[in-house]
Amino acid sequence: MNWLLIGEVVGLIIFVAFGVLGMGWLRILKETNTLLKEQNVELKADNKMWQGKHEENVKSIAKLQGEVDGIKNVPLTEISIHMKKQTEINERLLNFMQNNLATA
Repeated sequence: MNWLLIGEVVGLIIFVAFGVLGMGWLRILKETNTLLKEQNVELKADNKMWQGKHEENVKSIAKLQGEVDGIKNVPLTEISIHMKKQTEINERLLNFMQNNLATA
């Protein structure tokens, strides 16, 4: 037996095996990298969409906050005064109508 020839064959087999495994590994890495790039593009598009919706929501919240502040600042004492005046007007109107209907 020629040990040198056997060593060369075993070395060649190992070299080819590592080459095949290496090429497979590189292919897997390349495909994974491509998928990650595609996902990155999709996530950037989704992020822009959600950012736009967030900005719309912030504007809506600010608008609603302004409305709430306006409602909170309504002077309740003035409302009470106007309600009393309206009650007096309603009572006068009722008395006027009762007097006119009674005489008619």
